Amino acid sequence: MADEYLTRNIIPAINSKIVGGKGAIFYLDDGRKVLDFSAQTLNLSLGHNYPELIEAAKTQLDRLAYHSSRFMSDVFINLSEKLVSLTDKHLNKINLKLTDGSDAVESAIKRARVASGKPYIVAFKGSHHGETVETLASSGKHFDGPFLGSSRKYLWLEPDDSCEDELAGWLRSRKDIAGVIVEPVMVNAGVIVHPTGRLRRIRELCSKFGVALIFDEIQTAFGWVGTTFAYERLGVVPDMLALGKALAPGFPLAALALNNQYDVLDYGYDELTYGGHPVSCAVALENLKILAETDFKISKKEGLLARGLNKYGGRGMGLIWGVPGQDIKRAKRIYTDCFDQGLLLRLSGDESTLILKPPLMVTEVQIRQALGIFEKIWLGQS
Repeated sequence: MADEYLTRNIIPAINSKIVGGKGAIFYLDDGRKVLDFSAQTLNLSLGHNYPELIEAAKTQLDRLAYHSSRFMSDVFINLSEKLVSLTDKHLNKINLKLTDGSDAVESAIKRARVASGKPYIVAFKGSHHGETVETLASSGKHFDGPFLGSSRKYLWLEPDDSCEDELAGWLRSRKDIAGVIVEPVMVNAGVIVHPTGRLRRIRELCSKFGVALIFDEIQTAFGWVGTTFAYERLGVVPDMLALGKALAPGFPLAALALNNQYDVLDYGYDELTYGGHPVSCAVALENLKILAETDFKISKKEGLLARGLNKYGGRGMGLIWGVPGQDIKRAKRIYTDCFDQGLLLRLSGDESTLILKPPLMVTEVQIRQALGIFEKIWLGQS
């Protein structure tokens, strides 16, 4: 058994092996097929085995499988240029030598501190920013965790209407705040969507007091909410933008887009051995091409999810939705029963909210099928 040699944190919660997948469906070794409304680790924006992505990876492997940061490659440069062209003109630099969301967020934290000479970062309770020591410490869901080695230089806001006044008070009274980090949609917290007015007020405060505004869009970027980036839909531009997950769906790659004033780190501080891997870059370029050329009808699919989930207290935007399960025990039971019926969901960090995040290419028929399973299980657990 796997639990004989795997560390306890990576022992699979589901005692089945995945043997294949296509689109929004994956297949298990016991013959079952499952609708993937978790996009695996909330990252497979184009679903399983999207043909053009697989072909891009194979072609790049045949051409060049790896290069060190002492050299450049066409795919690395082309992707860097593409990302800068897609983001707001305020975000005119890119660090692509990163592998996952934790790297991107940690890059932003380091840059905010070095640029300002100040130590504190403001985050939100319930947030999830990664699993390195520093990003765990910044994550609001772990704000009281015993993370040895962390700077512990963090302040946490409640994700409600009180946060604006509290942040304003801190910025007026303290002179040690380097940045504010926000997930526009707090997926791990149960899909809490920050209102545009709140984000605008935070933007105004950060600009007034010379504090970096960091958006963690690891979960929301590259089509999930109907725009390339959530900040475009919400109308608020950050100073740094952390990207990952759906940048190169299924392949390790992350990036940090930033304003030139945060380009403050020299070599040896913020580039990883496998960051900017040429295979991942090739996949990311193909992914961006697909997103530009394909209408995934996100608005229509959002409407289907809203109509199906709002009656149960659902909240969300685009293809990212959360439904509070009333209590942890009930939410976990619904999650398990849905999986038994062929629907994979996700639980929030505190396990009280059911999260639905299907891939962009999910069909309307599959959405209706998933909603049918969800409603049947939900009503059966009432």
